[in-house]
This record gives sequence, structure tokens and C-alpha cells, in this order.
Amino acid sequence: IYVHQSSLVSTAGKLAEWSSTDPPTAAGCRDAVRKSPQREITIVTQSVVCYLDGNGDPGYITLTAWKDASAVVDTAHLG
Repeated sequence: IYVHQSSLVSTAGKLAEWSSTDPPTAAGCRDAVRKSPQREITIVTQSVVCYLDGNGDPGYITLTAWKDASAVVDTAHLG
């Protein structure tokens, strides 16, 4: 998973936008990726994106800020 321009990209295609105002859960992220798997998601500040890692374990990434040409993110592994 990496940032390219204004997108978060997964070569495995295991990303999904998190649209709830509640914090993501392991089951919620698994379900979101199962229902709508994507390879690339355009992100803005405060975007929350669920992912499944190479072992199928869920987590999420929150874009907290853009700084110069870099993205500042928080991550949580839920598996």
C-alpha cells in the first residue's frame, strides 16, 4: 500500500473506503473490502481507508494531513 499523488494504492486491490463516523472495526473493514474491493482510492484529509494485509488481516489508514509533497497518516492494524 502506498500513496501516489492524491490516491492510496494497493497492488493487491484490497482497499475500501470507510464511510461510517464510527471507528472502523476488524469485522467492519473485512466486510467493506469484501463488498467493494478497490486498487486505488482518492484521499483527502481525514479520509479513512480499510485494507486487508497479505495475510487477510484488516486494518485502516487515516490521512491526517498533507505536508509538502508527503502524506501524514495514522494506521491501525485490527487483526
